[in-house]
Amino acid sequence: MTAIAARAADEKPAGQAVKTEETVPAEEGEMTREEIATRLQEIFQYNPDVRSAVSGLEVIEGEEGITFMYQGQTLEELDRETLFGLLRAANSQLSLRNYERMQRQLRDLKRIDDLNRTQRMLQQQRNLKAATRNYNTTPKVYTPPKIPKIPKPYRSPTGRR
Repeated sequence: MTAIAARAADEKPAGQAVKTEETVPAEEGEMTREEIATRLQEIFQYNPDVRSAVSGLEVIEGEEGITFMYQGQTLEELDRETLFGLLRAANSQLSLRNYERMQRQLRDLKRIDDLNRTQRMLQQQRNLKAATRNYNTTPKVYTPPKIPKIPKPYRSPTGRR
């Protein structure tokens, strides 16, 4: 007996039939069997890599669309526990795919950061070399042109010209 059926049996007085998990309503916050089946249909339809990761899942394409079979039964025919196990496996694959994608993004960001750091270092070195080159030369200062001196007229020591 499953946990849901056992809980239902504890709540029923003696002499009444025990509800099975098919008829026990989902507790608040839990997904119903139909919601799980619908979610699995969406996941399998739009994520072929998840489809291939679930063993025992067959895809049948017909006139009505794509039907998913698990161990010879359609998803709508499976019980809640089996559907929940499939949903857990599908979510595990989706999580793994998202984790790998984030790891690739982080690697790319690190590589970009390393490239940017290298570029900044090279630019700083070029700027330092340019600044050092300018300090070794004498600064360009404006010097006005020199006015030529006009020679004084010659005077002889005797006072004659």
